[in-house]
Formats: sequence, structure tokens, C-alpha cells
Amino acid sequence: MNNLILRTITGAVFVTVIIGSLLWNSIAFAAVFGIFTLFGLIEFYSLIKKQNHSLFSVYAVIVGFLLFAVSFITSGRFFPGDYFKTAIACILVLSLGIFIIELFRSKENPFNSIGISFLGILYIAVPFSLLVNIPQINQPENYSPGIVLGFFLIMWSNDTFAYITGMLIGKNKLYEKISPKKTWEGFFGGLVFALIVGFALSLKFDNLSLTHWLILAFIIVVTGTLGDLIESMLKRSLGCKDSGKFFPGHGGILDRFDSILISTPFVYLYLMLFLK
Repeated sequence: MNNLILRTITGAVFVTVIIGSLLWNSIAFAAVFGIFTLFGLIEFYSLIKKQNHSLFSVYAVIVGFLLFAVSFITSGRFFPGDYFKTAIACILVLSLGIFIIELFRSKENPFNSIGISFLGILYIAVPFSLLVNIPQINQPENYSPGIVLGFFLIMWSNDTFAYITGMLIGKNKLYEKISPKKTWEGFFGGLVFALIVGFALSLKFDNLSLTHWLILAFIIVVTGTLGDLIESMLKRSLGCKDSGKFFPGHGGILDRFDSILISTPFVYLYLMLFLK
């Protein structure tokens, strides 16, 4: 019971902070996810270090966090577009320092460490960087949080109803080797409710048509489910139950954002291509 209360309180605070910062302004939203980016990178490399003791992660954390910060600050709202290209180029050059550090550390299997360093940046810093820029996508002078709010509502409704449906009628395993509790019934149950939420969002936010909301809901459910499975694969490969303890009763940052991390780049690309 105590754990249930803790999970409930943590979940309520989690949702309040995310939605509150999103609706407040772009800087508040970026500040919250800047914290998640920083501690998410630390959490990821801490997990890997349990099996790869030679990994030097401090520089990768710095590069990943700078990528997040620079991509937001120079995205067009605060500086002209040319600054964004220049800043990202600087970050890419800075990231090459990972190779140089490993060269002079003279450790065994240096390219394992190099690959893991870049993996953390790609897996955590890049998706969060894209996420905080979605409210200004294709319109850097305006801040429109509706799409990201819809993104979260669709994702959370999918997670909730996939769990409920799977618990009530789930029989056919989705991918038992990686996640024994997930079922196809749960997947389709979550998808149906996500589509319903997408329909409701189309009535509230007219910046996207019904068709776009439904397509986004489908993309979010499919890629979000894959993101959940990918994080489960990571934890199984490392022999751990939770990625961390950042959220009491819920685990770590990777546990809470596993679906978001994989889904965000797909959502961002779709919006870039079709949101005018």
C-alpha cells in the first residue's frame, strides 16, 4: 500500500511538472527537459559502467547536454536560423573529442567505449532536443504547445489502456522473450483508446486535421511500444530491473521516457514533412 501511495504521488507530481511547464512557456519546458536530459545521460552511462568499467562518460554527458541546450537556444526563436546550423556544427566537432579522449586513454576496446558514448547521446539527448522544439516546429516565432500536449496524452492513454486491456483479456504474448507481460490484446486495446484520444484532440486543436491526429496516434503507439521493448532489452542485457531511482516508485528516467525517446524522432519527422 505504501508503494502504491508513493507511485501515485510521484505520478501526480510528474504529470503536473511536465504539463505545467509545457503550458507555461518554452523556457520552462526546456528547463524541465534539460534536467531530464542531464540526469538521463548520467543514468544511462551509470548503467553501462556496471559492465564496462573502462567507460569514460563525463565528456559524453557534457556533449549531450550541450547538444540539447544549443539546439533549443539557437532553434530560431532566440537567434536567426544560421546560428542553429553553426552551433550544431560546433557540437558535432566537439563530439569528435570522444575519439581523441579514447586515443590517449589507451584502454582496451576503445571503440566499444566510443560507440557507447555516442549511443547515449543519440538515445537520450537527440530525442529530448527534438521534443522541446516541436512546439515551434516550422514556426520559430510562435510557441504552440498543443501538439506536444496531444503527444503526451496519446502516449499516456496508450500506456494506461494497454496495461488495463492486457491485464483483463491478454493471452497472446507480444514479444515474450523481451517483455513477458505485454500482449497483442493490450497493444490493440491501447491503440484503440489512443485513436479515440486523437479524435478528441482534433476537436480541440485545429492546427492539425483529424487525419493527422489519427496518423500521429498510430505512429506514437507503434514506436512507443517499440521504445518500451528496446528499454526492456537494454535492462535485460545489463541484468537490472529499473534504470534508476530518479522517480520514487517508478524507476529511472529511462523507465519513464522509454516510449517517448523512440517515438519523438518519428513524430518530429512527420510534423516536419506534413505540418505547414
